[in-house]
Amino acid sequence: MDARKCTIIAAMKSLGKIFNGLLILGVLSGAFSLLHAQQSRNGINRDALQFSIEMTNNYLNKASAPVSLNIKSGVPHSYAVLVNETNLADAVWTDYTSSNLTVPLGSADGTYTVSVGLRGLEGDTKETWQSQIIYKDTIPMQLVITNLTSFKGSRPFIDPAGCTTKAMSRLTFDVTNADGIITHDQGSVIDQQLNPADMSHTTNWFVCLDVALTKGINHIAIRAVDWAGNVTTTNFSYIFDTDDATTPPAIALIWPQNGMEVSGDSFTLRGTLDDDTAKVSGQLVDANGATQTVDGLVERGGRFWLEDLPLNPGANAFLVTAKDAAGNVATTNLTLTKSRLTLTMDTIEPAKLNYSLVDVTGKISEASYIVFVNGVKGLNNGDGTWSAKKVPVTAGGTASFDITAYSPDEMKNEKTVSLR
Repeated sequence: MDARKCTIIAAMKSLGKIFNGLLILGVLSGAFSLLHAQQSRNGINRDALQFSIEMTNNYLNKASAPVSLNIKSGVPHSYAVLVNETNLADAVWTDYTSSNLTVPLGSADGTYTVSVGLRGLEGDTKETWQSQIIYKDTIPMQLVITNLTSFKGSRPFIDPAGCTTKAMSRLTFDVTNADGIITHDQGSVIDQQLNPADMSHTTNWFVCLDVALTKGINHIAIRAVDWAGNVTTTNFSYIFDTDDATTPPAIALIWPQNGMEVSGDSFTLRGTLDDDTAKVSGQLVDANGATQTVDGLVERGGRFWLEDLPLNPGANAFLVTAKDAAGNVATTNLTLTKSRLTLTMDTIEPAKLNYSLVDVTGKISEASYIVFVNGVKGLNNGDGTWSAKKVPVTAGGTASFDITAYSPDEMKNEKTVSLR
């Protein structure tokens, strides 16, 4: 073979290598473009890393912080973490393998700024950084009971209250007594001191309502957890003993008062007790000598209700009885007369009972009588209806309306009805 033919063959082989190389490069380029297009369709942009740092709690009592990265776009290749450091040049980059990171904190309590940086494709030096503030707190709060002057009493329920030196994420109490163990009943935060500079280290006031007792010793544990998870427990014993309790509960009637004329076939009697753990009932002896008894409802704070007490024509004699846990009994009597006057109030929309003032309407059988509702003078329309504007709604969770009608000649002649 002459030299010219050898040169041509060598040239053709070189061209073939070039063509094959171009072909392979084209295939790889096409595959990369296809992958890039697929990622774009899936909402992932390799060229723009965007992410956020997520934590279940920014307050911790541990040596390290669990951090999760929410990748919104792009594909991270490496990451770096800085703690209380603003010089990004000090960052040490590590291969990205998981979106869940564990970030070591310092040994001291305080505020830590955790910064996380991400880089994209291998060799890409463009960095994206996000920061999160973490509060390390390993010191438990102080908890003080402030309302129990004595740890012995004759009431079957107590409401321990007090304060803590820090904000709480959870407040529970346990009771151990002759009835067994009651655990993790919820207490309530009722007030908080304002400290915008540090909302965690601020005084909180709390109460544990209706802690039920049995005769004898009751062991009570109140457990408070702060925002970082530190637990403080206060233990005390309370003795429930009625042997020395000889004073009966005091009854005070709100409405109706003795001697009133009351409109309607039934009514609700309201009053207060100085012992909100006592039981209350009402009795009426009818014209046939039969006794009707209605059990009442006593609210926290001592306000009580006797609902749907029957009202017969003429005079009605009622006996109200209150009995405490020690068996001490108090009674009060009242006599009411069923009025010939018809006086009613129309139903109010339930949502309006949350207002402080409402407009009310109703019906009355006397066109000349003057109507008052919760102390506000209304308008007798003279056609059997009445109305009153801006009537105050009673506080405390139960709306009561006392409607009183006076004759023009004798203002002492009260005709009253109450609706709950």
